Amino acid sequence: MKKGLVLENIESNTVYRGCTFYLKSYTRYDVQNTTFDNCSFRTHVKFSNLQNCQFSNCSFAQFLTIESDLEELPVGLCGCSSIKNLDLSYNSLKELPEEIGQLSALQRLNLKCNYLQKLPASIKEFSTLESLYLGCNRLSQIPDEIFSLSSLKNLDLQENRLCDLPNGVGQLTSLKYLDLRGNSLTKIPSEIGHLSDMDFLDLQLNNLEYLPKEIGYLSSLEVLLLDSNRLTSLPNEFANLGSLRELFLSANLFEEIPSEISSLVSLEFLDLHVNEISQLCDNFSNLQSLKKLCLGKNYFANFPVELTEISTLEILDFSDNHLREIPPEISKLSRLIELELSGNQLVELPVEVTEIASLQVLNLYNNQLTEIPREIGQLFLLTNLCLFDNQITQLPEEIKGLYNLQYLQLTGNPISEEHIQEIRSWLPNCTVEM
Repeated sequence: MKKGLVLENIESNTVYRGCTFYLKSYTRYDVQNTTFDNCSFRTHVKFSNLQNCQFSNCSFAQFLTIESDLEELPVGLCGCSSIKNLDLSYNSLKELPEEIGQLSALQRLNLKCNYLQKLPASIKEFSTLESLYLGCNRLSQIPDEIFSLSSLKNLDLQENRLCDLPNGVGQLTSLKYLDLRGNSLTKIPSEIGHLSDMDFLDLQLNNLEYLPKEIGYLSSLEVLLLDSNRLTSLPNEFANLGSLRELFLSANLFEEIPSEISSLVSLEFLDLHVNEISQLCDNFSNLQSLKKLCLGKNYFANFPVELTEISTLEILDFSDNHLREIPPEISKLSRLIELELSGNQLVELPVEVTEIASLQVLNLYNNQLTEIPREIGQLFLLTNLCLFDNQITQLPEEIKGLYNLQYLQLTGNPISEEHIQEIRSWLPNCTVEM
């Protein structure tokens, strides 16, 4: 027995009474057959193995992490009512004891990546809980008790087996972060509109065919992920999301860009790749805060000239469409850093592209280009130039002006070995792939 000591280590097969521990936060402790009675842990505690241990009236000043392939939570641990941060992720828990409700001071509870199929009713006692992580479990429904957690700000339910989001979610009015990706949801209740403080919502990888109009009431929402659903349109009220900065809509069934998007004047990132879109919606150029636009793997046959009115664009992805030419107006995108045009039907690169002095990445692979304009040497900031799978036989000598070029990809072009060696001599600090 060790009593009333200040310690920096833990030993197995020991009884500790009234001891104070200052453990190394980066060390994981393997502890067996040990009793802790009225002990105080002043630093982050990590147990890599915890077998046949008893805790009674212990206090934890910081995080308590248990990574020991636990199949059940030691009931004695539930008597440590001062625990504020408990990490039980990546164990083998199938259920939790009702006694866990005794941890009434909990502010953060991480239960990710276990085998939980249900939660005890006693979780309603977590009146101070702010963050609850339940991702990667086997929950088929959300217990009503969760909706009584009035302090909850972060709720992670990703990759479970949920088919339904109960109306009770609207009671979580303090919620700021909600992750429901990777479930089997077919609809979202109208009560979602009550979560006016929420700034992050992840609904990707579900089976949603429509959104409720009340989603437009989420006035604080900044990030919305809806990738890999079955959406074909957005409600009119979607236009009211004035705080939205990032919108992910890839891998849905849109045949056109919803007109509501053009009202999202704070939008900085818009991802619409892998849809069936062939043209922009009216007033798309209203998005004067847009920095990154992904329209790859759609059905654009023509490059929309009105896009060049969005001078804030830094990344533009038009890969895997049906573009035959790029308009000269593209030079107006003076802040563009990355331009993705691979997988199209381009036979010519307009010289105006070389006027975009800020360009660092230019991807043109898998087109029908036969040459590159001599003015390419003006792109002094270019670091990556991808030209593989075209019909290029020769590069202009002016390419030697690309002092910052790190990668030049030429595989799949009919370029002679002699010319490849010449290119390498022009660009001694560049990796030339052929």
